[in-house]
Amino acid sequence: MKTHLLLIGFSCTGKTYLGKKAFGEDTVTDSDDEVRKWVENKENQRFDHVYEIFMRLGRQRALSLIGEAEKALIDAWADDTNQKVISLGPGFPLHENWGRLRANSQVVLLRKSPDGIYEGMRARREKIFECCPEAKRHDNWDIGVMVGEDGKEFPKEVAVSNIENLLNEREIFYKHDAKIITDNYDALDKLIELKNAFCSERSIEKRS
Repeated sequence: MKTHLLLIGFSCTGKTYLGKKAFGEDTVTDSDDEVRKWVENKENQRFDHVYEIFMRLGRQRALSLIGEAEKALIDAWADDTNQKVISLGPGFPLHENWGRLRANSQVVLLRKSPDGIYEGMRARREKIFECCPEAKRHDNWDIGVMVGEDGKEFPKEVAVSNIENLLNEREIFYKHDAKIITDNYDALDKLIELKNAFCSERSIEKRS
C-alpha cells in the first residue's frame, strides 16, 4: 500500500494550486517551503522564498544547497510512515535516490503545454518583482529558461522552446510509474477522483 501521494511536473503546472483545491489548503506539503526551511537551517539565516536563496547566495551556491535539500527531503519522506500529499519541485525526480520515495508513493504527473508553462512562469516572475523589486537585479533563478546569462529575458518563442526541450529531456523521469493528468477543464475533477481513491485505500489499510 502506498504511503504518500506525490504531485510532480514542471514549474507552473498547477501542482500546489490544484493539490490544495483537491485536498485542502492545509493538507498539501509544498516542497519549496521545505527546501527553504532546510537551507535556512543550513545557512542560519531566513529566506522569505526560494528565489531569495539565489539572490543572496548566488546561483551556484543556491543550486548546490537546493540539490542537497531535495536529496535529504527525499530520504526523510521515504522513511516517514505518516501519510503526506506533497507538491514537488521539478528537480526532485531527477535525483538518484528518487526511487526510494517513488517506491512507497502514488505519483501523479501534472502536465501543461510549453506555452501554458511559459505564461505561468512569466506571471510568477511579475509577482516576484512586484513584491520584491530588487529581485530584478538578481534575476538568476530562471537562467537558461526564461532569461539568458546576461539576465535579459528571452523572447517568448525562445523561452517556450527552452521549456519544450527541458520537458522532452525530463519525460522519462517524470512519467515513470506516474498517473498522468493533463491541464484541461477536468484536471481538478480527475485529481479529486484520485484523492478519493487514495484516501479510501488508506482507510482500508488502517482498519485491516
